[in-house]
Parts: sequence; C-alpha cells; structure tokens
Amino acid sequence: DKKSFLLMTSQIVTINNKKYRSDCFSKRDLNNIKIHEWCIGDHLKQLQELGFDYTKYWQIGVKSRYKDENVEFEISHANSFFEIPGKNTYMLHLSGSDGAVLILDKNLENIIWSKKFNQFTFDEKNYKTQVHDAQLTPQGTLLIYFSRIEDREGKLHSRLVELDANTGQIIWQYQRQPLESFYAPITSSLNLLTNGHILFNDNGWAYEIDRNGKTIWKFKNPSQNNGWPLNIMVLRPFYNLDFLKSRNLID
Repeated sequence: DKKSFLLMTSQIVTINNKKYRSDCFSKRDLNNIKIHEWCIGDHLKQLQELGFDYTKYWQIGVKSRYKDENVEFEISHANSFFEIPGKNTYMLHLSGSDGAVLILDKNLENIIWSKKFNQFTFDEKNYKTQVHDAQLTPQGTLLIYFSRIEDREGKLHSRLVELDANTGQIIWQYQRQPLESFYAPITSSLNLLTNGHILFNDNGWAYEIDRNGKTIWKFKNPSQNNGWPLNIMVLRPFYNLDFLKSRNLID
C-alpha cells in the first residue's frame, strides 16, 4: 500500500533468569510507528504447544558493539518475513532447533499455519536439515532453501526445493553433483522472479537459474567474509548483497 513496511528486529528477553536474544516481526507506518508486532519471546508457550522446542538455544554468531545488546545465546534466528500477496497474511521463517516456517494472521497475532523442517526425506533417505529461507509462491507452493543437509555419514550439502505446502511432496529441486559441491550454510536466500526463474545466493555468489538448473546470470560479491562470528559494525561494503532479493532494476 506504500504506506507501511515490514521490519525484523531483536529484543533481549529473560528466561529462567538468563538473557537471550529474541526476534520480533512488525508492520510499521512510514514514521516507524508500530501497527502490529509479533515477538517470539511473547509466544514461546504457543510455539511449544504446536510442537516447536525453544528450550534449545543457539549460540549467537553476529556480535554487536552496542551497549547491553551482547548476549551469548538466542532463542531463534529469523531470516525471512514477508506479506503473502493477496492473502493479507504473513510468512516468517526461523532457523533454530526445529526450523519453523509460520504463517501469521493479518494482525500478527495468531499462528494459522506452521511446519518444522529440522529433518526431511530426499530420495527415500532421511536427513537432518536446516532451512535458511522459505517463501510461498503465487501458486501456493513452498520454496525452501535447505542450507544444511546432513546424511548419516556427516556429509553436508544444500538444495533448493519447491514443495506442495499441504503434502510436503517435492515438485522441483536444484542440486549439484557431487552433492557436496553446493553447500551454503549461512549466506542462503532465494526468490522467485516474475519470469519463473530462481534467484539465489551461494557463498558470496548470486545466481539466476531456470527450472532446468541452467545458469542465466551470476554475480560475484566483491566483499570478503570477515570470518565467523561476524561483527556487524565492521562488515565491508556489499556484504549484505548475500541477501539479494531481486535483480530487476525497474519495478
């Protein structure tokens, strides 16, 4: 509506007398005034009732120099948040022990759909998985960036997958051979372009591919990773190009 925007933020919450970083998702007007907001720390009980385990905490990988903002662990790690076109609902994705993908109602109050992606079956084999981005397509399917897929031998790789949101059946997937040649555990986002192609990131590279996996366009991020954990105050220019969402120059 060009009168509001969506924002992912963080807050520090206290659980069992310990402080943790927690994600918040808000819709705001152009003066940065909150219209609606949903914070994970306020909904832990509801998430646990849905089967998500947020008693397991992640060690924070991004450190801040801002006063009183550094804590050792986080209860989630948000990577994507967007309004579902024509539905007046919102999808968000949380990395964590369960890899939650959630759909919230129009007021960012209630969870109306949820699914966990901490494990998945590929080629009749069960893998431990982590998801780094998830989006709903206009056709109602789910686009998932499985950034970390681990087999029983501990081998790791990544895949892009389109799923039937109701059945979980794989409709389309992109992988490389050998599987381990495609592995992007942290710089992993994807987007469905209007031409039907997929734009995604792979360790500092951006790729546009067609549905046959052919590379149409690619771009090398000129920045270099500063190592892990990252310090948000000293990132070099262009680092956030790892989260490109569109290469269209004109909307």
